[in-house]
Amino acid sequence: MSQPLVELGGAPEAPVMHFAIANGFVPEIYIPLLQPFFADYRVVSLPPRALWDGIPAPAFGTNEWDIMADDILAGMDEHGLDKVVAVGHSMGAVASVLAALKQPERFTHLILLDPTILLQDLGKALQAAVRAGMAERIPMVEAAQHRINAFASVEAAEKHLRSKKVFSQWDEQALRNYAEFGTVSTSDNGGPRELRFSPAWEAYYYAAYTPLYDLLPQLNGLLPTLFIQAEDSNAFVPKTFREVQEIVPSATYVQLQEQEHLFPMVIPQAVSQIIRDFLNNTLV
Repeated sequence: MSQPLVELGGAPEAPVMHFAIANGFVPEIYIPLLQPFFADYRVVSLPPRALWDGIPAPAFGTNEWDIMADDILAGMDEHGLDKVVAVGHSMGAVASVLAALKQPERFTHLILLDPTILLQDLGKALQAAVRAGMAERIPMVEAAQHRINAFASVEAAEKHLRSKKVFSQWDEQALRNYAEFGTVSTSDNGGPRELRFSPAWEAYYYAAYTPLYDLLPQLNGLLPTLFIQAEDSNAFVPKTFREVQEIVPSATYVQLQEQEHLFPMVIPQAVSQIIRDFLNNTLV
């Protein structure tokens, strides 16, 4: 099956920046973050299988984010992408690391926005629950399965999103793009819409958590790498952030004060500038 490639902006002949998305979202919500790079890069996204047409979510399993890494590499082959600046958020950041560890020669930089690197005990407990057939009892899995999935229109989807605390501080364009590009019409005549990234796929990816701890030493000195962590993150908590700094001392680290896990959609311009400064300091 041919993989979709989302062209987010930039010139076809420019160096490639690839963005790997967080669970449950779509590439277009990151445009406010990525737009400053359109002048210098061809910015693209190879979305996970949840956004490929006609593929149902698999049964719950563990350590399956590695599939996303293989899909990124296969998509790069299919679409002729090489020497890529890899940027990823949350689950997408982990997939980017896994891809770079498999074929580091394909990448020039790793930029990791609050990668999902759970506390080791928490990660082991999550995986144990999935292997015991209790994935649906995991709070994030349960919440995803019960997510509202039907909207009367794009406008209704946007109104619903704005009513939720988690989206209350999002950049206006990011939120509009989520309502527009994150939903799809359920008929040929427009009208009712549903989430493109289905609740079933979102739940699957939460259960598919793949830990990075044992692999992180391989990242030290491999590529210019930037970690951006949110002080109030629930996916990459300060304790883990400190531990990763000891494991990968060659990387660059930035902590964003008073920010949570979805900061790329809350303060996109500030994050863009951090990434720009890092690239300016590391480009040969």
